[in-house]
Amino acid sequence: MNADSDRPTARVATRPWARLLLLAVILLLSIWAWMPLPWRQPLVALLAVLWVVGVQREGRGMGWVRVADWRATMAWALGTAVLSCAVLTPLLEPLVDRLTGTTADYGSYGALEGNVPAALRLLTYAWISAAIGEEIIFRGLLLGQLLALFGSRPPAAAAAILLGAVLFGLAHASQGLPGALLTGAAGLLLFVFLVQFLRELRTFGHLKRDGKQREASDFLFFSFGGAVIFGHGDMKHVGSKVAMLVTLLA
Repeated sequence: MNADSDRPTARVATRPWARLLLLAVILLLSIWAWMPLPWRQPLVALLAVLWVVGVQREGRGMGWVRVADWRATMAWALGTAVLSCAVLTPLLEPLVDRLTGTTADYGSYGALEGNVPAALRLLTYAWISAAIGEEIIFRGLLLGQLLALFGSRPPAAAAAILLGAVLFGLAHASQGLPGALLTGAAGLLLFVFLVQFLRELRTFGHLKRDGKQREASDFLFFSFGGAVIFGHGDMKHVGSKVAMLVTLLA
């Protein structure tokens, strides 16, 4: 623990009840429509960052880590986006619609069909609200605080991932059951990729810091992320589909 976290205020703010209270307040402000799009989520995200940095005084509360390799980081981000678009929209969405007998309700976004200016405006709002604000709140604060509460061992990380995905889906309940399920599935995928990325990044950073450049390169090349996202290497750490799913949380 660093010197800052030894301060009395930081010690109180990092107690379990204080973390849970913080999550409750931030999620309430995020879900409750007290301010119109697109500024509510970025403002709530800013409040979360200020609290974690100024009061808790810890980077892990937002899931912050030192980036060891920006190329790997960008590859993970791109791979996650591509996989989300390739799986959720064409495969999972029709399945959810069939199982629930209805479709996601996007009526709150207004009439976009044939209205290019409105669609472009919504796209801009989505980037500001969802791609920035929601990601900081849910993938940063929520997952960071849950991992701080539960720990980072596989069962605890799995619990944090599942709870985070459920809360993310419930936050989009206005889209109906299909919309909440699809959003929860997207959240689950993003949470899994983020936790696995942080694990690989930590190992990669340890190897580089210890001067093991060749081992670090081999790890990145043969890792789960390298095999799936970069499309090269042997899947050293996963021998089967079941083992691959286990490796995501191990």
